[in-house]
Amino acid sequence: MIIQFISAFMATLFFAIILNIFREELFYCSLIGGFGWIVFLLIKDYSGSIILASFISALMISSLARLLSYLRNLPETNYLIPGIVAIVPGAGMYQTMSAMIYGDLKSMVYYGLQTIQVAGVIAIAVVIISAIKSKRKTAGSGNKY
Repeated sequence: MIIQFISAFMATLFFAIILNIFREELFYCSLIGGFGWIVFLLIKDYSGSIILASFISALMISSLARLLSYLRNLPETNYLIPGIVAIVPGAGMYQTMSAMIYGDLKSMVYYGLQTIQVAGVIAIAVVIISAIKSKRKTAGSGNKY
């Protein structure tokens, strides 16, 4: 499990570097990605469902990104995009295309639908957390409280 965490941490770190995230924020981005991957693995092992594991880990990643954006006063996407990279269904996309190239229609449909479902639940989880009203004051909001 520690090797999995370190791998996800490093993958998120390098992706955050590619995205030009501020140097001071790289550690936080990497922690979010590492913890998101561990939550994914734990839920997948417990429930056996990749879809449920993706949904719960995306909820956690999005929540942590929202919290850090509030605490560090930076955009949420600085933490969300690198953090979510570890759970994006890249292997499913690869397996779908590989099955298509080899003419295995049954596997292609299976992996294709699973990939679409995983991508969908990740998007839904991000939208759910983003829909929660923030208490943060914004410039020009006119609210004193």
